[in-house]
Amino acid sequence: MNEENIKRLLSLVLVGIMMVLVFVALSIPIGAIGTQNGDYNVMEVGEPNIVLIGQMLRFQEDDLGHYIVGLYPEEIEGLICGYATEDYNTTYYLENEGRYCVDRNENGEFDPGETVLLADTPIMYLKITAEGIPVSTIEQGTNFMIYLSTNLDNYDSVNLKVIDPGGYLLKIDPTNHSQIFGNLTVEIVKDMLVYTKDWKIGTYQIWIDTNKERAQGLDFSSNKTTLTIQKADITINAEKTELAKLEWDKLTVKGISNHNITIDSSDPAHTIFPIGIEDNPFFFSIPFNDTIDADGVRTYVVYFNDTGAYTIKVTDTDTGLEDTVDITVSGETFDTGSPANPYPAISGTHNGTITPSYNLSVSKLYTYPCSGTGGHTEYARIWNSTLGVNATWNGYVGDWHNITFNEPITLFAEKTYYYEIRTGSYPQIIHTDEWEAKGGMGIINCTSFVDANGKIYANWIPAIRLWAG
Repeated sequence: MNEENIKRLLSLVLVGIMMVLVFVALSIPIGAIGTQNGDYNVMEVGEPNIVLIGQMLRFQEDDLGHYIVGLYPEEIEGLICGYATEDYNTTYYLENEGRYCVDRNENGEFDPGETVLLADTPIMYLKITAEGIPVSTIEQGTNFMIYLSTNLDNYDSVNLKVIDPGGYLLKIDPTNHSQIFGNLTVEIVKDMLVYTKDWKIGTYQIWIDTNKERAQGLDFSSNKTTLTIQKADITINAEKTELAKLEWDKLTVKGISNHNITIDSSDPAHTIFPIGIEDNPFFFSIPFNDTIDADGVRTYVVYFNDTGAYTIKVTDTDTGLEDTVDITVSGETFDTGSPANPYPAISGTHNGTITPSYNLSVSKLYTYPCSGTGGHTEYARIWNSTLGVNATWNGYVGDWHNITFNEPITLFAEKTYYYEIRTGSYPQIIHTDEWEAKGGMGIINCTSFVDANGKIYANWIPAIRLWAG
């Protein structure tokens, strides 16, 4: 062979080698890096072996054919758990965590030099974190970390399962297409960074499961968790936007997990966030700073000690976004509040007296319904020797929880007024004969209650609020 032919042959060989290398590189997806385990956990003869219940075990040499015997704890001591074979299924034979041995000496106990199995239950606990903090809601474009706490071997093969908001299984990262979600080693997925720039808005289901044939025969899944990806936003809503003075209201702020926020009021001097209630701060200060929870929600309680129009503002100081809610506050209210246990409850006719501690302007009566019911007042009358008003329900239309008296009245402090209240459905009941209204606003008592079945009681007070709507 002449020199020219030799050069040509060498060139062809090099091209062939390069094609093989390219083919191999293309056939190994990113993520499936490093050695992966096979479909058996191979037992080292005469050594302690860590075993997860659910794995397939492969015993070797002198161990084959001998009993597996329980050693510890006491409930498995002496328990025979099958024979050592080349395809020993721990799911069938090892029901309990503990220490076992291959009883080569056939004396029912451990002898030096015998193979030991240290059996444990598999663990895979998954959580999603952003900047080291567990989250369930993040802003689109935020990176998150897959955190997996597990006792599986680092070289066991697992899949990261991600179901998108449309119900489709994602096999690759929508942002980084070179990052696959299948056929990963535990070592890789334990602290895996994921980018969400091109992820859809919505809620994802995420979990991890094993590739049985490359995880020593273990068929196991982690807990499922959800992650909501949303556009940067901040909202604040009030449970009620019309209040009486000193009446408590619940505010709900929704935003991006772990973002910093500021809560402010248009009139801080008359805005009170009671200390230690819900997510309220432990100090009197408006404005105040806070951080959105991992679930993307913060809840506050507020009341106002003067009448007027108020605006509560929340600002996401990380993005500059803000939102407001307007609340109108009228005069004092006589509010029994909702009792801890409003049951038993039934409709009927209540009679009793009300003695306010302060002058009250009243035009409406609100009735607290039992949860999931249409509890309401159908007719109400308030009177004494100097005044008399009444109100009639208009059905389940509009603001049906409230009824309006035929004219506004003032109930004067330390004067006693009689009431008759006829209820429908299942209103909340305060089971006592006397009750103090919220904020020390006065006393209501029961002289009689006749329920819808004609039974008479002397300690059933209706849960109501008298106020100037």
